[in-house]
Order: sequence, then C-alpha cells, then structure tokens
Amino acid sequence: MAQYSSQQISKRLNTLGFVSYLQFLAGKQIRNTDRGDFSWGQEGIPQPPFNRTKGSLQDRIRSVYLIGGRHQVDMSFYYQVVWLLALVGILLSLVKVNPVKDKWVSILILSMLGAFLYLLLFEGGRSRYLIQYLPTLIPLSAWGWYVNTEKNIEN
Repeated sequence: MAQYSSQQISKRLNTLGFVSYLQFLAGKQIRNTDRGDFSWGQEGIPQPPFNRTKGSLQDRIRSVYLIGGRHQVDMSFYYQVVWLLALVGILLSLVKVNPVKDKWVSILILSMLGAFLYLLLFEGGRSRYLIQYLPTLIPLSAWGWYVNTEKNIEN
C-alpha cells in the first residue's frame, strides 16, 4: 500500500509538474477543510424512520439530524459557522504562539500540520477525514481565541 502511494505521488508529480502539483495539493487542502459539517448527510440516500414520531421533540430532532430532514441544511449552516470560528482561532494561535514558552501549543501545531500533510498525501480530499483530528484542532483554536481575547481585555 505504501509503495503504491509513493508510486502514485511520483507519477502525479511527473505528469503535472511541480507548480501544477502544488495547485492540485492546494485544491485538495481546500476540499479537506471547506465543510464544517464534515459532509454529514452528503453520502447515502434519505432513510425514512422506522417508527412514527411520538412527540414534537422527536420530530424536531429527526428533522435536524436525519438525512433529508427538513432542517438539516439549517444545522449544516450552524456547523459551518462554528467551523469558521475554529479555523480563525487556529490562525490566531499560529500568530500568537511563542515556541519557547508554549511548548504544548507547538506540539498541537505540529500535530495539525502532520495531519494535514497526511490527508494531502494519502486521503481522498474529503472533509470527513478531519474528524479524527478534532482533539488536536479544537484545543488549538480555543487557545488562539483565549490568547487574543485576554490581551484585548487587559487593554
């Protein structure tokens, strides 16, 4: 499997050239990180529930979370807003990091970069593969927001 991946990377690099390969990787990275709902409900077909709802709360939950639910698009919008806030927090943490003082943040940043490199080289360019890296991305984002709001509160 590793040999096949290496051959595919070499073949693609020779076919596209260096600049075009970088453009390919940039497009793939955008596809990796563009969806805050991690493609929830994008694949598969809508499934009707097995049982009728027993109340309005159950009906509301189904309309939000079931594939093809009436309010699934609304929930995807909220996920996207939260994801954009998380990405901004990650960018803020990249700007404010002090590698000597904040070693644990440096470890999270290196973990994030390693995850993105792995996804670029070996995965298919879907945002759902990012789910396994959320335990790294969320603390990094929270730290970025914390550091920036802390300095604004002091001033």
